[in-house]
Parts: sequence; C-alpha cells; structure tokens
Amino acid sequence: MLLPAAAPALLAALRYGASVALLALVAAELGGADSGLAYRLQVDGQFLRVDRMFAGLIVLGLLGVAADLVLAAVGRRFVHWSAS
Repeated sequence: MLLPAAAPALLAALRYGASVALLALVAAELGGADSGLAYRLQVDGQFLRVDRMFAGLIVLGLLGVAADLVLAAVGRRFVHWSAS
C-alpha cells in the first residue's frame, strides 16, 4: 500500500539521480581518466579540435536525453497513475 503511493516520488528521484550520475561521470573523467568521452573532450580542447569537441558534447547530450527518456518510459509503464 505504501509503495504505490511513493512510486512517483521514487521515479522522480531515480531520474534526478541518473542526471547527477552522468554529470559526476563526466567530472571524474575530466579529473583523472585516460580514456572516455569526457577525456576526449579535454584532449580535443587542448588541441583546439572544436569540431570533435562539439561532436562529443552532442553525444553526451544524447546520452543524457536517452537515459531520461528510458526512465520516463519505465515510469509511464509502471507508474501509469502519475503525471510524471
């Protein structure tokens, strides 16, 4: 009885947490990784490869949008009584 009432808030927290996790992943890669998409952005920025930087930013944006759309679809499927 309690879980169905809390499900919309849990789903909203999950969507928010996914966005924070993506930001933390990018920050961690910028800080000390030697591979990854954010690392490539940093290296391309050092060599002024603006075209590759924008491509990487677009890919990061698409990954964030895709993660949010997947979580929203899961929410619509399992929490269909909520408007989120």
